[in-house]
Amino acid sequence: GLSLKSVFTLRSETASSSGASALHLATMLIESGRFKTGMVLATEIMSQLSREENNILLGSVLSKKQISLCMSMTQGAGLITNRYLHDFGYSKNDLFAISKKLHDNGLLNPIGHIKKNLTFEEYINAPIFSSPLGLYDISPISDGSCAIVLSNDLKSEFKIKGIGNGTENF
Repeated sequence: GLSLKSVFTLRSETASSSGASALHLATMLIESGRFKTGMVLATEIMSQLSREENNILLGSVLSKKQISLCMSMTQGAGLITNRYLHDFGYSKNDLFAISKKLHDNGLLNPIGHIKKNLTFEEYINAPIFSSPLGLYDISPISDGSCAIVLSNDLKSEFKIKGIGNGTENF
């Protein structure tokens, strides 16, 4: 065992951003001086539920406004993405670079869920789920975990240079 006499733990559940919110919280606690070292452990197990059960679970994080509009998480993401593309002068074609990078990372991971050398033609011709987002823009229902140790005492070549979050009403 770790022989730990006292351990402070928190659970962060923010749907698709739980790992990011846990990292944010741990960073703030260490920067505050309350703790010198901490570990963030993020895990998601979606494969134990049916597609219908997953949809209900994922839908439980929607706002009352989103529910009143019969909106799914994917539809909300489509609306936000359309607004972003419009506001910053990008197009659907520009989203390919994001999907390509993520799929290339999967190719490098020996236990990656999806191993696909995605081409632009496959990307642009993929079924659309909620415009402009298509098959290769939406994460699959999957299991995964990661962990990171944060510390003010340990030396590392890695630094968190910035962290933030935001909320917006639909």
